[in-house]
Amino acid sequence: MFNSAGIKLKTDTKAPIVIINKLTQCTLKAYDSFQIFGINKPFTFDKAWIPLKTIVEVEKRPDEKLEKLIKAYHSWDEREFSRDDKELNPETIGRYFKYCVVVAGPGMGKSTLLKKLARVYSRDGLPVLFIRLPRLVNRINSGSSFEEGIFMLGLDGSGISFLDVKHSGIQK
Repeated sequence: MFNSAGIKLKTDTKAPIVIINKLTQCTLKAYDSFQIFGINKPFTFDKAWIPLKTIVEVEKRPDEKLEKLIKAYHSWDEREFSRDDKELNPETIGRYFKYCVVVAGPGMGKSTLLKKLARVYSRDGLPVLFIRLPRLVNRINSGSSFEEGIFMLGLDGSGISFLDVKHSGIQK
């Protein structure tokens, strides 16, 4: 955000704005491109992204059996859409929903969509952490707190430490 406006920030400080700027720049660099299975050339998100159709389904099914939910997940591409289904630009998901689960069949682009969202939000100066749930579970099972696990995994490779984030106060 500041870099695009030509504003130079000191990088030797642990001020919240410097940490946020460093994290957003790291995210933009890390998620610059994506690959398509079978094609050996990476595609940049900014030039090759094809907008997706996203259906919003606000529904809770806590009483359904796990087996039925897993079957529904794996047969997602066979689902029939209702004319009452609401479409949403997927780039706005995080702006309208505090919590969201992205559901699609295997290989349908869930992770790629989330990386695209990370770029969109980082470009707007919003810090994003990308974490794989199994790795977080392993961290927690090894004794880390939820917060520590989130930040340790999400900051990995960014050059920003969990303690820097914690002391800056931006984790809230």
